[in-house]
Amino acid sequence: MIVDPRTAAVFFSVTAMTLLVLAFFSFRRRLTPAIHLWLASLLVHAAAWGLVALRGEVPNWASTILAFSLLSLHHALVLASLVRFYHLPLRHYWPYWPVPLMVAVLLWCAGNPAASQMGGSLIFAVQMILVGVLLSTRSDPWPGLRVVIGGTALAGGALMLLRAALLLTDPGLPKELLTPSPEQGGIFLFGFIFRLVFAFGFLLLLEAQRYEELRVLATRDPLTGAHNRRSFFESAEQEVARHRRNGEPLTLMILDLDLFKQINDDYGHLAGDQVLREVKVAIERLLRLPDSLARYGGEEFCILAPNTDAAGGATLAERVRNGIAGLTLTLDGKSLQPVTASIGVATLAAGEPVANVDELLARADAALYQAKNAGRNRVVIAAPAICAAAPEGLSAALSAMK
Repeated sequence: MIVDPRTAAVFFSVTAMTLLVLAFFSFRRRLTPAIHLWLASLLVHAAAWGLVALRGEVPNWASTILAFSLLSLHHALVLASLVRFYHLPLRHYWPYWPVPLMVAVLLWCAGNPAASQMGGSLIFAVQMILVGVLLSTRSDPWPGLRVVIGGTALAGGALMLLRAALLLTDPGLPKELLTPSPEQGGIFLFGFIFRLVFAFGFLLLLEAQRYEELRVLATRDPLTGAHNRRSFFESAEQEVARHRRNGEPLTLMILDLDLFKQINDDYGHLAGDQVLREVKVAIERLLRLPDSLARYGGEEFCILAPNTDAAGGATLAERVRNGIAGLTLTLDGKSLQPVTASIGVATLAAGEPVANVDELLARADAALYQAKNAGRNRVVIAAPAICAAAPEGLSAALSAMK
């Protein structure tokens, strides 16, 4: 396949500038460091291929040494944008190290197109492989995107290594980048595919990250990081529905920190916020994987424990109560007063009918009220719904008899 290299260079430059303009206006209200670097990489990419397309119209050093150095800088900026995207440390600016090496190689090999092309191909290969390795070693909710982008980068690195090997072993291979040939056509075609995959893949990563941030904002309490009230009710409704289908037991508990207002009054609201955060962490350490913790409001937390009967719920509640009571809390090196919690527990036994989450929540809340009235720092188990309803049924029966 023969592709006119100069036309391909113009195409690369124009598409990079087009994507830069579109991306800038799309992300101008949320320009993170990663997006800044990616936009810079597009600008550099457009400039580099513009210089290549102008070969013969600009000084030779500009269309070779400067153009290839800018392409190396483009790859470095791409790598740096991924480093920022994944919040990795950018120690010693390591993604940029290949750029001065590229400049040195091109200056050393000036006048020898084959050596320049081979050295440049090797450096490009290393940079693409670094992008592929970085993406393949991350852990995030979007493995499919990482596999596609990282795999394309690794394939590009392998192609650059092959090109360097062919330049070394095949004397008939064109040594000038703008010399039309099937080999050069393949290089340009893959370059277009790589740019397309990375550009759209990175855009999708940005949008997926944005969606995840919005999801967290919608489902998590901003102070503690626990599930918020809305998220808790959604989970609870799902578990109650599962209980209706499968008859599995379900335990819900409401936890209220005792005398929390006194902490705010004595130490300030910053201390109160710290207590809430540390209590949340302490509780989560005691929960199983299926259990969920939510901040219900103020100093109240809810715990939802699927497939947990009354005995298991009582055991878990006592473990949580003891875990909170055993916390050592400090602020600015000063010890805070011990924190305790009162807990109300309500359980749906296997096969027990339930109307909705509110019914279960009301039982747990009533048990919490009893725990508070009984002296705080204790667990109270709510009576089963059938037992709670018995006195009302008995009253109705007696009324009927009268």
